[in-house]
Amino acid sequence: MDSLCVNELGCHISQVGDVESNCASSKDTDDFKLVVCEFDEDRSYSPVFIGLQGAPEAKITSEKKLTPELQYTPGSQCLPSLERDGDNNYNFGNSCSEYKPLVVDCCRLIDKTLLKSNGFLLVSLEDMKYSYDSLNIKPDKMFSKFGLNLYPQDYHSISVVRKKFSGYVRDSLCSSFSGMLRSRATLPGGGVVEECSWRKISIGLYPVAKEFVDSIINDEYTQLDVVVSELCIVDFSDDNGFCSVRESTSEEKTHVMECVKRIVNKDLRFCARSAWVDASKIVFSRSKCVECGKDDFGVILRGSDNSSILKTRRKFSRNILSVVGAKFREMLRNGYKFEDDTVLGKFSWFRVSRKLLPVAQEEVKHILYAQRVELKRIISESRAVANNKIDRELTVEEKSSVFNKIMKLVDVEARYSFRKVWSDILKSFLHESDGSARCSNDIVVDGKFENNLHYEDDAAILNIRRRFSSDMSDLVRKKFCEIISSGYVVSDGRTIDNYSWPEISKVISPVVKELVRPLLEKEREKIYEVLMKARVVVSTPGIYSSATRKLTSSEREVIFGKIMATVRKRCTSLFSNVWRGLVN
Repeated sequence: MDSLCVNELGCHISQVGDVESNCASSKDTDDFKLVVCEFDEDRSYSPVFIGLQGAPEAKITSEKKLTPELQYTPGSQCLPSLERDGDNNYNFGNSCSEYKPLVVDCCRLIDKTLLKSNGFLLVSLEDMKYSYDSLNIKPDKMFSKFGLNLYPQDYHSISVVRKKFSGYVRDSLCSSFSGMLRSRATLPGGGVVEECSWRKISIGLYPVAKEFVDSIINDEYTQLDVVVSELCIVDFSDDNGFCSVRESTSEEKTHVMECVKRIVNKDLRFCARSAWVDASKIVFSRSKCVECGKDDFGVILRGSDNSSILKTRRKFSRNILSVVGAKFREMLRNGYKFEDDTVLGKFSWFRVSRKLLPVAQEEVKHILYAQRVELKRIISESRAVANNKIDRELTVEEKSSVFNKIMKLVDVEARYSFRKVWSDILKSFLHESDGSARCSNDIVVDGKFENNLHYEDDAAILNIRRRFSSDMSDLVRKKFCEIISSGYVVSDGRTIDNYSWPEISKVISPVVKELVRPLLEKEREKIYEVLMKARVVVSTPGIYSSATRKLTSSEREVIFGKIMATVRKRCTSLFSNVWRGLVN
């Protein structure tokens, strides 16, 4: 589109309320004549209000000026020039409505030279919202990260750089970890790199991992610094349905860069953990059993085959996340009702998983089927490695074994994906609908009316219970092993050995109950601390709106009593399970 620049004009912002649709109007003032233009009903462009220079003392809301840039449509009857009449007034020739005012296209990088010359630009809120949506940006989430509303294309550019370098970091770490696992490398602290959970090895391995990718991270910071140096900020206002776009200040650039670095450091730990999991699954599981010629799949597959399997799983996993996320969001927004008339609400995953799992599995069954077909094809062409040098074709039995074991991993991964998607949706919905509206205190859960704890508090209590349950299990197992190995003799003269739990429970239950009493007291304290600050989510008449409030003292005591009753039942079950695991 050609443009017509009027260099001798300054620009002041008129009150939007003075604008009449599809018309041009003028207002005489003591100092200048203000011309207001607006465009056609299709609202393809955002309006900018053009005023004649000559009123430098005129005040506008932002105390800024805009250099006008009028645009016209080629082939129209508008004259591509301005003429002065005898009274020194500007004559636009034909109807001003045919001129297209200054355009800021939110789906492109903004013209920084234009921004510098004007100080700020106006964009309609509708256009800005469309730009955020088209780039899949959630403004609330962005603001929570930076405390600023970044221009959508700038935020997108930051995300692109982050995504690119995250891939580099992950690939580098996976390759490095694989080599360390094969060679059983020694860590600076003296430990040996071997198969174990990330939690156990991260203390010694994570500092080494940071050194591996230090140069990549520095390159990432360099590119991010270039993007941030040109950063634009969006200032939203409730006035007139417009927002302004301006250059960021040096303080804002420094602040955004610090936030980005914190995000990079946080994501680095996640990348390291993810790379360790993949490396230990693919490399170590194969190399640790070279002598017997088998790995977790029953045979040693070629590295290229393992890589193809992993890439296929990742590809379909992304599709599953997208489809399930859309389905869960729709269900929650519309107040989905199950067959037993229970209405889906903002509950923690462990409370709704039994009802949501069948729905999610039905929604992605076509994706799982396509993944199954693709994996079957890859396995049919895979080869087994013998003596670390020679490869051979897989037998029919080996192909079947490898395929079945991979599909079990796929099933576990899908369940994890469902849980993660639900957790992310809860975070976004509860943030969007946070308020203090009038609401009912009763929520339906599994057909019963109960207070519904905020999912974060519910999850915090669950994590406490899991942590103490794990500690108790270790403590009880150690005690049972000690009792069995020492030939413990009970009062009736029997030596405790491989008795079944019903036969021996009355004798050793009091011993282990006393043993775990201190842990139970600590767990009790931790749970009560959470409940003291816990919130309850209560429904409102809206489609997916809700509000939160603090628990009352009576509600707290009731919920605390129910939780501790469950904890005591869990202890009895835990003793039984640990004993059976040792003697069976």
